[in-house]
Amino acid sequence: YRTAISDRVDRVLVLLLEDGKNITWVSPKILAKTALSLDKAGAMAFENLSREMKNTKIEFSEMDGVRLGYLNTTLPFKSSLILAPNLKQCVEATLGWPLMAAAPDRDFLYLWAARHDKFINRVGGGVVEQNAKASYPL
Repeated sequence: YRTAISDRVDRVLVLLLEDGKNITWVSPKILAKTALSLDKAGAMAFENLSREMKNTKIEFSEMDGVRLGYLNTTLPFKSSLILAPNLKQCVEATLGWPLMAAAPDRDFLYLWAARHDKFINRVGGGVVEQNAKASYPL
């Protein structure tokens, strides 16, 4: 199950397996096995993202007077937290709002205040390099 976010990005319904590391795409067979509707599974996914976001530590480093934020969580797909319904509530006090973001890999999400729109020029090279080396590049 997937929903297009843009021409190049989809939101995919996934299941984090009990080991906390492996991820599998949810299929009609999985939903049938759990007796969940697609709507209920989607709602649960957003609840899970919100809970994870609430429990995630927002960390940052200062670069050229800009706070570059990153998320400290054990979730193996940190980039998905960009979709958390409570993202603004959790990061605004530390990083500002609205935000710009870069997600070179499913396990990385960098955030900074959108008023620093040229900051991508500062971090872009590192993001591209990280993407090229990533096990699960985005």
